[in-house]
Amino acid sequence: QLFQVVTPEGKITVFGTAFDVLLEDGVTIVTVQRGEVQAENADGFRRVRHGQRIRFASNGAISPPEEVDAARSCAWIHGIQADREAYG
Repeated sequence: QLFQVVTPEGKITVFGTAFDVLLEDGVTIVTVQRGEVQAENADGFRRVRHGQRIRFASNGAISPPEEVDAARSCAWIHGIQADREAYG
């Protein structure tokens, strides 16, 4: 099932994946650890695949995907645990 993450700079459509979204001073940074996402705004869209990162800014610019160590960039995610009491 698809879902979207909406930021002030645009939206990210998720296709069964593990990814990170960082909002920093008018820039959204999307890093994909597994699978792929589509990042888009009024100026266009980019597909971001495993091991890539893109940046898009409030001025509309979307960077080309760049290769990154996605496991390292997303390592902080592994410390997050679901609150079992939150699920009824």
